[in-house]
Amino acid sequence: MGTVYIASMISSRAKNHKYVGKWALPPHKNIIKLNVTSFQAKKNKNRLDFSPMSEIEGRYKDYYCFENYWQSGKQLEKYNTKTSKWEELDLNETKKWWMKQDKPRRKFPSKFDIRVKYADYGNGPLNYIDSRKQVYIPEYYELISSKLNKWKETLESGKDIVIYDFDGPKNFDGEPLCLPLTLDLLKEKVNYEHNPFGHGYIVGASILNIHYNEYI
Repeated sequence: MGTVYIASMISSRAKNHKYVGKWALPPHKNIIKLNVTSFQAKKNKNRLDFSPMSEIEGRYKDYYCFENYWQSGKQLEKYNTKTSKWEELDLNETKKWWMKQDKPRRKFPSKFDIRVKYADYGNGPLNYIDSRKQVYIPEYYELISSKLNKWKETLESGKDIVIYDFDGPKNFDGEPLCLPLTLDLLKEKVNYEHNPFGHGYIVGASILNIHYNEYI
């Protein structure tokens, strides 16, 4: 049995349209890399299988991709400079905007300063941690669970795998890290409020046959 590692990557597009940035160094050269982000060729199988930004045939709950669905549940509020108060945006209206999108997006456009107050996916308000535990992790797991056999077989053959994600582990200075993926690490990161819990953790846990109920 091999080992699964989780690593961060920090990338951006250069003027020549090539991807540049800093990736955490893997533990050795013979490791198999699995990039689960949208920062790779559009028809790359790993991107299509694992990136939440990939188009879902038939749409996902009326949304172009999983990321658009996830963003749609965020109750936003804008800062009113005239009253010096935060005011909620109409969640039904922002959801309608997200449903109309025909490409992946990460943020709702606004000329105002906006922030997330809570999330609501139809069963009432959820805070940051509860929304990832009750919605993001279980639903994303269901999306990818049928696409893991190749990677499980690779791991069982004794080969190591490193999963690269933008929201993987980083040190306090924001430098990308590469760490062995364990149940203890999953429990730590899923309850950490100051950084997103990247979908790469879910991919890695699933390859290791760690069901999300064990760490949420």
